Amino acid sequence: MDFTLENIFVILSFVISWLVMLESFLLEKNGGKLPLDNQPFMIASLISSAWSVASLLAWWLLSFTGLGLVVVIVYPLYSLLGFIYSTVLIRDAKVLRPEDLVLPVKYLHFCRSFGLVYMLLCLCALAERMGMLQLW
Repeated sequence: MDFTLENIFVILSFVISWLVMLESFLLEKNGGKLPLDNQPFMIASLISSAWSVASLLAWWLLSFTGLGLVVVIVYPLYSLLGFIYSTVLIRDAKVLRPEDLVLPVKYLHFCRSFGLVYMLLCLCALAERMGMLQLW
């Protein structure tokens, strides 16, 4: 496998999938409240948020094909939908402080499920890029 920017992006996306699952786990462990005093959560949250911008830039600047293209498109879409849902939650809950917001368990399970599916997608994209998988 060549270490092209596209391949490195897919490998880093695999790491991001683990961070998404870690965030969801830490949120659920904290009863759905943001664990603002938990440094691993804050770091994972910052990195996974920044990955949305990185994904958009990669989509714009790099040349993805096949499942690699799906990897680069899906993450910003997930982030956008999560942002919209969070905005609705905050608006409906009339929360004044972020630490008072409680995320529903169903949403946390959705995030964890996304992380797992995204991880599998990244593995399949890497296999495709290495010539071990051919879907079309």
